[in-house]
Amino acid sequence: MSRGKFIALVILALIILFAVLFGAYWYSGGLTNKNDNPSIVTSIKTLFGFGPSSNNSTNKNTFQTNSTNDINASTTLAGDQQIPILRQITGEPVAGVGFTERLVISTSTVATSTATTTLKNAPKPKVTKVNSYFIRYVERATGNIYETSTSTLINTRITNTTIPKVYEAYLADLAGNSYIYRTLIDGTDVIKSEYETVKQTSSTSTENSLIPSPLPYKITSLDVNSTRDQIFYILDTNPRGVVSKTNGASQKTILDTPLKEWLANWVNSKMVVITTKPSGNVPGYLYSIDPTTKDFNKLLGDINGLTALVSPNGKNILYSESAGSTIDLNILKTDINQTQRLFLQTLPEKCVWSKDSNILYCAGSNNAPEALYPDSWYQGNVSFSDSFWKLNIKTGQSTLLANPQTLVGTSIDATNISLDSKEDALTFINKNDLTPWVLLMASSTKTFVASSTASTN
Repeated sequence: MSRGKFIALVILALIILFAVLFGAYWYSGGLTNKNDNPSIVTSIKTLFGFGPSSNNSTNKNTFQTNSTNDINASTTLAGDQQIPILRQITGEPVAGVGFTERLVISTSTVATSTATTTLKNAPKPKVTKVNSYFIRYVERATGNIYETSTSTLINTRITNTTIPKVYEAYLADLAGNSYIYRTLIDGTDVIKSEYETVKQTSSTSTENSLIPSPLPYKITSLDVNSTRDQIFYILDTNPRGVVSKTNGASQKTILDTPLKEWLANWVNSKMVVITTKPSGNVPGYLYSIDPTTKDFNKLLGDINGLTALVSPNGKNILYSESAGSTIDLNILKTDINQTQRLFLQTLPEKCVWSKDSNILYCAGSNNAPEALYPDSWYQGNVSFSDSFWKLNIKTGQSTLLANPQTLVGTSIDATNISLDSKEDALTFINKNDLTPWVLLMASSTKTFVASSTASTN
């Protein structure tokens, strides 16, 4: 290379370097108003690693965390708008909240490389089909259904049919087109259950109506399967356990019993379970039933205050038992007949299993208030101040996902926890005021091996 070319290359390199430094300085506020676009300023500083510290940010939409939980406090949506990791979806009490899934079709234009655009070479639309997840909730006071998602702060009303005093609501199909509502008949303690179909009011309307269809009279307990096309329920009159479609069709009795005080839970296609209604002063029992063969088996028994949550594969049973004025949480691994005591003090009603049955997501604490469990909690005499945990039952690792007191300054007693299919987010109801919340499960650095004890039955 000649000396002249070498000098020219050096000069060119210096010009490019100067331009980069000048541009970074300009974006970071050296030649502009520092408040013009703080999100761009932050990204430039992060990328290049220089410029004034951004620790003095005044963005009030960002929740702060303490040093024990190093989760990002918010996720950027657009510009300055932030989506908190933990947020209350609405301030209204709800009868149910959970995730729906449906196919969303979007169209974008693919540019052509031809300088002159003609009808023949005009940009062609690109159609993308993606399964998207939405959050639906049902207001207790009105029965109206609303929708939001993990990427927006906007709540959209889906139905305008008023059904007052809905105490429980279940999603009856994965797309959110049907629901099961449970209410009390006026002036009585009799439970009425109805299958509600969402129907578009008109071609121009953005809201829909609900078309009711009655389910059997006096259902005391019910649960919906994972594919949301069948239900298992216990009847009060002539006590029995019945499997049917979610709209009540194709009824099949799989359990005849003289008892009616059962809690129903649908585990998988080959297992539903029933638990005696619990009290800390009374031994409880857990049984499994095969919906096809009607095989009936005892899983647990003679445990005071027994409540349980069976994993999707049916091999792991999370259960709690009354221990004087406190509560013990255990996992029974049925394939090896081993019981493990967990460090967390909570109830199975405050947990949810992952699809692979290896992970538990729970709300609880290290020190539950002294009381008779679960009676005092059911009656509202005691309340938990929860943190959210991810428990890996294979490795023994426990991850602190969120501490509500730190993130939002609010004490939460979580129940009715549900998990989206991607296992990226949780919805739950705060038992203190029955409002719905969502937790975005970003990566956490607070991971450790929890102390536990194992025994073989």
